[in-house]
Amino acid sequence: MEAPVSSSAPLFFMADSHAGIRGDLDEQAKLQAFRELVDRVIAAQGSLWILGDLFDFWFEWKHVVPKRSIHWLMALRRCIEAGCAVHMLPGNHDFRLEGFLESDLGVQVHEEPFRLDLPAFRLDLPALRVLMHHGDGLDPTEKGYRLLRKLIRNRFSYAWFTAMHPDWGMGLADRSGSRDRNHRWKTEHIRAYLKLACQALCQPGDDLFLLGHAHRCVVERVNGVVAVVLPPFIHPSRSYLTLHQGRLSLETLRPDSLEADDPSPFPEDGLRFGPTGESVS
Repeated sequence: MEAPVSSSAPLFFMADSHAGIRGDLDEQAKLQAFRELVDRVIAAQGSLWILGDLFDFWFEWKHVVPKRSIHWLMALRRCIEAGCAVHMLPGNHDFRLEGFLESDLGVQVHEEPFRLDLPAFRLDLPALRVLMHHGDGLDPTEKGYRLLRKLIRNRFSYAWFTAMHPDWGMGLADRSGSRDRNHRWKTEHIRAYLKLACQALCQPGDDLFLLGHAHRCVVERVNGVVAVVLPPFIHPSRSYLTLHQGRLSLETLRPDSLEADDPSPFPEDGLRFGPTGESVS
């Protein structure tokens, strides 16, 4: 049963932690930061929303799940046992979700694009509609990637990979994922990409569009919709977003790791959604 989303409880959004990279010297620091984020969610009695690529690779064989992710799974379960809902959208690294997270942990997995209607927290303000997507495959000019995405995400590829020994499958994933994982888009390209994504997915009534994937936090306004690319949790700053009482804020667990030449796209007091449903700083 899905937990209702309250207008008074904060929502925590994160993306692109890429947990379980083989030989990653940063894995323990990243895991510790994720545990701290879970602590914040529990303390606020909020909900955690993961917009893809929580894991660097996730594939559910019939009787096997990747053991590198066990401590991350334990953190998710602790969040849920504390009464806080955990929601997840598939990414291009963890797209093979076959029921384990839902049935064994209680994570609520959603197909993308996913829309969430938040009730108004004040009588003088309207409800807020949030559109979510991991962010990959939305540019029609990326014909090569879109074709590859279709080839990977079909039942024949799934059947072939399921028949492979998990050790071989994990090894293949390690070799194939590093280029995409380490790619960090330029801001100008992301802004153009957001406009294409809004044209493809946004509908009348959408107020806020949240994505991950690009590994750089960017805010763009497109035809009245506030489109935001989440900061990548894989970055040493361990940043995420919160949405509480109409205010979208950028939060950072490790502020000392922020880059001076990559300023925040958010004002200090966050982005506020006013009576028109449009963000005002």
